[in-house]
Amino acid sequence: MVDQGVVCSVDPFVSGIGRQVLAEGGNAVDAAIAAGAALTVVAPHLCGLGGDLFALVHRPGDEAPASLNASGRAGSGSDPEALRAEGHAVMPFRDDIRSTPVPGCVDGWFALHERYASKPMAELLAPAISLADEGWPATRMLAVAGAALEGVEGAEDLVGLEPGDIVTRRRTAAALRSAAEGGRDGFYLGEFGQGLIETGRGLFTEADLAASQAAWEAPLSAEAFGHRVWTAAPNSQGYLLLLTLAIADRLELPADPADPLWAHYLVEASRLAGHDRPAHLCDGADVAGVLASAAERAARISPDGRVDVPVHQQAGGTTYMAVLDGSGMGVSYIQSNAAGFGTRLFEPRTGIGLQNRGTGFNLTPGHPAELAPGRRPPHTLVPALVTRPDGSLRL
Repeated sequence: MVDQGVVCSVDPFVSGIGRQVLAEGGNAVDAAIAAGAALTVVAPHLCGLGGDLFALVHRPGDEAPASLNASGRAGSGSDPEALRAEGHAVMPFRDDIRSTPVPGCVDGWFALHERYASKPMAELLAPAISLADEGWPATRMLAVAGAALEGVEGAEDLVGLEPGDIVTRRRTAAALRSAAEGGRDGFYLGEFGQGLIETGRGLFTEADLAASQAAWEAPLSAEAFGHRVWTAAPNSQGYLLLLTLAIADRLELPADPADPLWAHYLVEASRLAGHDRPAHLCDGADVAGVLASAAERAARISPDGRVDVPVHQQAGGTTYMAVLDGSGMGVSYIQSNAAGFGTRLFEPRTGIGLQNRGTGFNLTPGHPAELAPGRRPPHTLVPALVTRPDGSLRL
């Protein structure tokens, strides 16, 4: 029997769905869409139809992977002055829809499908619809996370769960069915979109939702450890991965990864790459100069101490998936609500949780990442893949 490929995700139901698509002749992108849709159903504490996604697609023989940015833009009613007038120095983290950009996830599926897929979208979304309609056993993580949603309108399906309880999300199934039958407009201009406009109370317009949130963009890459590492360009913070590896490649890493100096050097490389992220990362940022600073940053690292630089970290709600098919096509796929259930707000018509990715915006007047209508926030999602010098896929 010829191996059809591999799907690696956080959930066995999801990985099985992807593998079934491969076994039935689908390619890696088909499997990624089907599995990604299923993830939005079974792992709403990590990702969802109200969140974003990024992906890299590698095909043997291509000079570079294709990079998909499906991160949403701030609504037309976004108003940083109003937030500052209320006393906000930073974007609200929870319970405020003004930290929700237009979700990009569903547009991402349709962009992937248009360019690469071999199976109809309705067929790829069918397993996710079936899970949402017929139910699946709650994981321990979902049961624990759902306790935080007590009293949240629209989240009733996810509250009071015990591990193993059968969960159904029939309103979400209907939203997925709208996408399967009506395309991206069936989702964005249907029940979900209308509910989002109503919930936003002037934050979103129909024109915001009619515009696709997905775009194919040139990937970023860097040489490190004899390979080429690829990731997404800003507004993704993928350049931090490239810079970290470029710094680490300039250090004398021990031969034994169990040597404490190995961990010390990699942690320091990450900190030296990321400490000035707020100053550099914004929608469309040119980070070539930052990437060129690897040697200078590496020179600051000592085997005996810790460099005094700021650390930027918040709670996360994200899930990653890797898919490889029998032809060698590979998909590096990541989707997210930003932090857990995002804003902890749910669009009430469909029960879809809304991301809080807008917390990446800055409220300092004139800052390059300041909240503004139509702008994408600085983004933590980092798809990555590694190729050998001959261009073949390594990781």
